[in-house]
Amino acid sequence: MPLDALYQQVKRDRLLRYEQALADGTYRPYVWPWDTLPALWLFLGVLILPRLSLRIAGFLRPLLILLMVGQGLWTCYRCRAIDMAGGYGIGLTNDWCFIMAGALLVFNDVKEDVKRLEDRPYVEGEKSTSQNGSTSSAVDEKDARQRTGQQQLNGAERIANKTSDHTTSLQWQTYPDSLGHCSEWIIDLLTCFRGVNWSFRAPLLGPIEGVQPAYPDRKQSKASRSLRVEKDISVVRGKALRDIVFWYIMLDLAKTLVIHDPYYFGFAELDTAHPLQLLRGHRHLTKLARLSISMFSVVVALSSIFTLCPLIFPILRKVLPPSTIATPLSHPSMYPPFWSQTPFTDIANSGLAAFWSKVWHQMFTFGISQPSLYLTQHIPYLARKGPRSQTARAVQLLTAFLATGSIHAMAAWTSFPANPARPPRPIWGSGLFFVLQALGIMAQSTFSRAVSSKRWPLWSRKAGNVLFVLVWLWFTGPILSDDFAKCGVWLFEPIPISLFRGLLGEGWWCWGGRWAGLIYGDGVPWYRWGIAVY
Repeated sequence: MPLDALYQQVKRDRLLRYEQALADGTYRPYVWPWDTLPALWLFLGVLILPRLSLRIAGFLRPLLILLMVGQGLWTCYRCRAIDMAGGYGIGLTNDWCFIMAGALLVFNDVKEDVKRLEDRPYVEGEKSTSQNGSTSSAVDEKDARQRTGQQQLNGAERIANKTSDHTTSLQWQTYPDSLGHCSEWIIDLLTCFRGVNWSFRAPLLGPIEGVQPAYPDRKQSKASRSLRVEKDISVVRGKALRDIVFWYIMLDLAKTLVIHDPYYFGFAELDTAHPLQLLRGHRHLTKLARLSISMFSVVVALSSIFTLCPLIFPILRKVLPPSTIATPLSHPSMYPPFWSQTPFTDIANSGLAAFWSKVWHQMFTFGISQPSLYLTQHIPYLARKGPRSQTARAVQLLTAFLATGSIHAMAAWTSFPANPARPPRPIWGSGLFFVLQALGIMAQSTFSRAVSSKRWPLWSRKAGNVLFVLVWLWFTGPILSDDFAKCGVWLFEPIPISLFRGLLGEGWWCWGGRWAGLIYGDGVPWYRWGIAVY
């Protein structure tokens, strides 16, 4: 019997249950474009509302948000898929739309609070002016004065782009006037998770060399460290090519590890006997191995996706007409490291707070941070306390982690579980895990102040930070790891060809089955026609 026999049987049984759920009307597949309409409403809201009077915009804004949230929740209630990471992506994308709607339509004025760094063809002697919104040169004047020769051109940064034969300059662009330019500006805003070329670029990513802040008159957050960023996009692409091979192999390894353990299908508890003879009878080692593989798999999956960015996006910049896309996709600073380059140092210095704010990915930082920023500025009590007060800090942590928890809870809700007897628990699983992280950060901070930790030797403080993170994740990590397994995310086939499974005699080719199909006619109303994702 093949080693992956249980895995193949679980997949077959799950597919049969899914097909039956579609046949009896319990669920329906995710259909494009209709089930992506919440994202369209958000796009239209950002495109139209800032152009209206305050009175009309104030009347339409809540109606638009209600429409978006209502349709998104209905989609999450009715739609299921088994190839979108087990349906995980349905809830995740809809909840992210809700969060971004709050960030862009409620907590910020996109015309005043958001700017994008754009790539413009440089024409010698041309001033930085625009009839389309407003632009400003992004080059730091002090830095410009220090440059000589070819690097200094009338206050605009001259970038030697070795992938093209023209020179460009970077400029900050506010909300554009023309609908075409504004549409591209908004699409970038909604899809650029880390905001690498936006005014809300995370300080953790470090500044773009030679570029002044988008809002020089506002207080700037200082980067905790300087990231090393390549100056040539060809070097970035070359590194990405090497990395994608590495991450492909690691992704194959992670998938091979999880399919041979029933825990990752939701059929076993975290500390039950491991299939590997070496770990049997060692309860704590089994728990450690499973938690480590879960984290390893998440890191590998995300790294594999984002390593593709510098390989794909610069090509779009070359293929598409310059007038259709202004994002500086060929600029190396668009591709900073996805993970911390000094994870152990960060954790040793700042503990659990550093794990989540520096070591872990920062994909959702902008959206989840806006509610707390708004509250601390507009609630009189919090405004008097100041953003650095303990009360404001608690509000920031709780709201940010509640938002993060809602993303993963919604994703768990829309998953099609591998084991119907042990479904995921959106609130008491993924949701609870992230709330506990906020409480853990506050607990560690409170303890440090209570015992006057600064009086302790530096080595003891660092050891204490590392120990606290390990202990906290040891006890809270199973909540999220169990929920991932119950959601069925590890049943998703991420790669077409598996080296490790092929060598084990389980087959080289991994993809198959029905992924998508057209839905039309045969009693299906026209407003449900589209491409179904199964």
